[in-house]
Amino acid sequence: MKSATYRDLAWDDLAELVREAAATADMSNEVEMALVQFRDSFNAAVDAVPPVAKALDRAPDGLEPETDTVDPINRADEIAAHISETFNKK
Repeated sequence: MKSATYRDLAWDDLAELVREAAATADMSNEVEMALVQFRDSFNAAVDAVPPVAKALDRAPDGLEPETDTVDPINRADEIAAHISETFNKK
């Protein structure tokens, strides 16, 4: 399994902040799909500044590889289930 990089840690913190803000603005149902789009923009912004990309694309010293990472397929299934639940509530 690949070790987490500073970029991964930055994204996780940013995504959690967006989720919290969306919850307080009653936008929780929309945020997961928006985060998928936002991740692409986040990566493009990091890649656009090579010194930032170089700094963020390395593993922090002493950070253990993640063992409880969510498989992207399982994450997609979770998002699809959430969308389905939302439509069933209406």
